[in-house]
Amino acid sequence: MGGFSAGPASFASLINKVPLYIHEQNAIKGSLNRYLSPKAKAVFSSYAFKDKGNHVVTSYPVQNVFFDHARTRTEIKHILFLGGSQGAKAINEFALLNAPKLTKQGIEITHICGSNSYERMRIYYQELGLLDKIVLFAFHNNIIEVMQKADLCVSRAGASSVWELCANGLPTIFIPYPFASNNHQYYNVLEFEKENLCYIVPQNELLPKKLFEVIRKLNQKDDQDKKNLTLISDKLQKKIAKDGAKTIIEKILSA
Repeated sequence: MGGFSAGPASFASLINKVPLYIHEQNAIKGSLNRYLSPKAKAVFSSYAFKDKGNHVVTSYPVQNVFFDHARTRTEIKHILFLGGSQGAKAINEFALLNAPKLTKQGIEITHICGSNSYERMRIYYQELGLLDKIVLFAFHNNIIEVMQKADLCVSRAGASSVWELCANGLPTIFIPYPFASNNHQYYNVLEFEKENLCYIVPQNELLPKKLFEVIRKLNQKDDQDKKNLTLISDKLQKKIAKDGAKTIIEKILSA
């Protein structure tokens, strides 16, 4: 993994001539991994990089519980808004703006808004008369518990979230964090969008009508529609294999 916390151990590995293996979780490398990659024995990633060299493409290491509770979605009855533990303001506001119409249509809502935003969001929902019609969490220790109930998710595009949602077969509207280094969140899901496996909505285009445009498209039952809910959900489960971590370990031990 990259990040400042991986730096000391990585450089100690090189200094002491201990084989260095890297797992790059994002589609765009951070500065540390760009520097270290040529010096590593292997670089594991779920994304294919142009500079193939010592790169090994493997499934992302996702906990088995996301696979075990996967299901193919066939109808949008429940939407999960993932604001993240810190609370993504754009997603929180998007959920709030759409909640009245969604609940009126009988669509259930679970909203994880982040600890810093919880009280504010609770008051807003209460003022709208919706607090008893939605499920609001500051955070949730068991994300699969809420994920498995949902038929559609609205989320940022951090690598772990992307692949956990994929393993669970949960169709998602991704709103990449626009200030992420090298815009890596956008590139984390670009391949998914090209394969008709998700929807990407830039944060500056996040209007309420966007959600209902996507819902309308997902609800198309025509099998020729490559972006209907059931096809996406089914294909997501086939895109990632179980035991990604085990595969990486086996490759290291057999090197």
